[in-house]
Amino acid sequence: MRSVARTYGPWIFDGEEFVEGGFSVEGGKVVEVFTPHPGEIKKTRIVFPLLANAHTHLGDAFIRKVPKGTVEDIVAPPSGYKFRMLAKASPKRVESGMARAVAEMARTGTCAFADFREGGAEGAAALKRAAKRRGVTPTILGRPAGLNLDKTEVANLLKVADGIGLSSISEWKRDDLLAISEMARRARKPFAIHASERAREPFGRVAELKPAFVVHMAKASGRDMSECAEAGIPVVVCPRSNAFFGFEPHVRRMLDAGIEVALGTDNAMLSRPDLVAEARFLAKAQKSLTQDEILRIAISAPRKVLNLEPGLRIKKGHAAEFASLPCGRGDPARAFVAPGMPTVVRGAGGG
Repeated sequence: MRSVARTYGPWIFDGEEFVEGGFSVEGGKVVEVFTPHPGEIKKTRIVFPLLANAHTHLGDAFIRKVPKGTVEDIVAPPSGYKFRMLAKASPKRVESGMARAVAEMARTGTCAFADFREGGAEGAAALKRAAKRRGVTPTILGRPAGLNLDKTEVANLLKVADGIGLSSISEWKRDDLLAISEMARRARKPFAIHASERAREPFGRVAELKPAFVVHMAKASGRDMSECAEAGIPVVVCPRSNAFFGFEPHVRRMLDAGIEVALGTDNAMLSRPDLVAEARFLAKAQKSLTQDEILRIAISAPRKVLNLEPGLRIKKGHAAEFASLPCGRGDPARAFVAPGMPTVVRGAGGG
């Protein structure tokens, strides 16, 4: 049976700006690119690159019910609720939960993600298996099984993982942190860390570790934000996870300080790894953010954090890989405010 061409537009967000345009897809390829006439495209939608989720913890996706509590009670190593559940769960159950989470990311328009993966080298290997052949590329930032430096363990971890992602400076000895970050750099792999999630941590001490990015900064001071911006270190925010614990990241202040802010979904046991849902939550919770800023936080900045190509290539004959959302009242900047599920096209048909 011959495939049917489907038309998309009239707005395209290429990662930096909106372009008015339309194109048709047939058999997984772009078959026509055109400037649409009024009314030519019946549904007003914005087309954008497939999404990158800049921070996940998929290892806890198998956990279905989470009690209320503080960050320390629920997710802090080594004895928070999450780690007690991980210790009791079979490897098969943990891996199955991660596979389901990766499949959900694929359905909701995500093509890549950065995961802070617990469990040492074995944990990193399990996530590789869970993500295999699902159309979503993981950047696995592993962590040692404990909170003390074992250089042999870290060296073995760096052979399997794509980099290192640690909990926070408050939970590690200073010399151990410096050694681990240096080992990651020598391996030419990224080092990242949570910062000022549940309590303020002086950013100067974080910056000395030369992280590729930090996560949260919800309790950061104005001075911390200024130092972060001066160091050119991106911040990944996870507003739904923060809301579970009763606080929120000060994204307006981060942007005003000059920080590159990217979006992540954090613990899969707290919120589904759906970046569209995360962006909609952020747009609703922080009204001072413009819709253009939401688009860049959700689309452009995470791709930069994961070192993906920033743009969207719509060219005749090329494989069609993109997502699209309705944009309310014909305003393309309202893509993450207007209701509707994303259409996801991955070179295998019209969506």
